[in-house]
Amino acid sequence: MKKVKELDSIIDILSSQNLNVTFYFIQRKPKKGLKEKTIDKYDYFPIKADLSNEINLFFKDSLLESLKNLSNNGKYNIINYQIINDDLSGIISKLKEDKNLSFHKTIELLMNKKTEHMKSLSDVKKNLWAYAIEFNDNKNSFLCFRKSTSSKIATDDKNLREKLSSYWDSADGELKISPNETVSFDSRIDCLFFGDTYYILNKSNFEILVGMENQFLEFAKEVIETLTNTGLIEGIALLEKEIKENKNILKTVSNIGKKGTQTTLDSHEITKMKQVLQQMEQKELKLSPSNKIVLENTDDVNSFLKLLNDYYKQGLVTGKIYGSHSGEIIP
Repeated sequence: MKKVKELDSIIDILSSQNLNVTFYFIQRKPKKGLKEKTIDKYDYFPIKADLSNEINLFFKDSLLESLKNLSNNGKYNIINYQIINDDLSGIISKLKEDKNLSFHKTIELLMNKKTEHMKSLSDVKKNLWAYAIEFNDNKNSFLCFRKSTSSKIATDDKNLREKLSSYWDSADGELKISPNETVSFDSRIDCLFFGDTYYILNKSNFEILVGMENQFLEFAKEVIETLTNTGLIEGIALLEKEIKENKNILKTVSNIGKKGTQTTLDSHEITKMKQVLQQMEQKELKLSPSNKIVLENTDDVNSFLKLLNDYYKQGLVTGKIYGSHSGEIIP
């Protein structure tokens, strides 16, 4: 398989003899003066922390090895980010920077070096959300991100009832309480940001990290408004309730909103929905006497969303029919 240009460029930066490494903790804090129905609820604050050469090398070597393995074995594909995609290994999703995401401001702060400098781990522990590492070869640079939590940090607050950090004293042959503030890292990365694009290695962590749920909610809101305006759905409040309580349904409705399949719903499509559900699942689509779709329980909602999301598909080559919420419209 042909090597992917983006990965090669990142590997070149990491392989440079002039590599500079800059580390940031990222805190997430609730916005001040929030209104109850506000979707964008958080601000993000990067805090710069100096690293020893040993830790710099750990991050650089770990990432370089991972990317070289991906690039050399060729057993991967880079695809456009999809809200729902096939759960396959060797898939790297890419997503252009979205300025509507609240996390976008974090990228701006990091790029413009508008960050505070860390004084102690206690300063960042309470609201720790992630960490970021910038790699720069004096010509090009990229960022990598890893979701984190306050549990990764141990401070000398003497609260031994909840948690403590210890080290092995080989001289005495016993574990002892660590007298210092400590933070633990691993060698994994959730996403890279290069140019104006995210390259996503861990999709679920990435969605949490950058607050994709806000975008999902916006898509879902548009779907609900469109369906309500058709006047063809009875029980739309139940769908709204399921969206709030079930993240899988939220993502399914968001996927519908991104593809826009809700915009063509009419009486003709309802007739086709009834036929498809009977053919595929031997179930009756609940309809009112005036031929409106009726949602009375979770099963009704799931059946309706399958139909609206084109869950049932037919292969162009084999002609076989299969079911999947994933997939994107091909222009």
